[in-house]
Amino acid sequence: MNNVALIGRLTRAPELKHLPSGDPVCEMSIAVDSAGDKGPDGYGPGFFDVIVFGKTGENSATYLVKGQQVGIEGRLRHHRWESNDGTKRSKIEILANRVDFLAKPKAAEGEIDYRGATPVNEPAATNSGDFSAPDDDIPF
Repeated sequence: MNNVALIGRLTRAPELKHLPSGDPVCEMSIAVDSAGDKGPDGYGPGFFDVIVFGKTGENSATYLVKGQQVGIEGRLRHHRWESNDGTKRSKIEILANRVDFLAKPKAAEGEIDYRGATPVNEPAATNSGDFSAPDDDIPF
């Protein structure tokens, strides 16, 4: 069995590429907190490269921004190779089949928009004909 499910924050903006066949592929990286002490002798965050194919990859590249919290489900893929200087290298990636967009990151002045990471600080338009109810009057 090869299944993995993680919740973490994007460490960089997702990058959309295309395979020679034209199929979209999105590359991103997430940081995941580990349980336990986070001191010098304890566990710290884990960093994972994530690959997402197809429409899910396109949506991830379009709507996700650095710092955003995401849920990832997929499987692990292990690469081994020899570098130009002869050292043996290896890397583990997550091939995601599901990406859940969770909490958006906050900017210093306001929220960050999904589609371009621009601060959204404009006040909502007010219209005397619009109905608005206080939050405590909403039944759910």
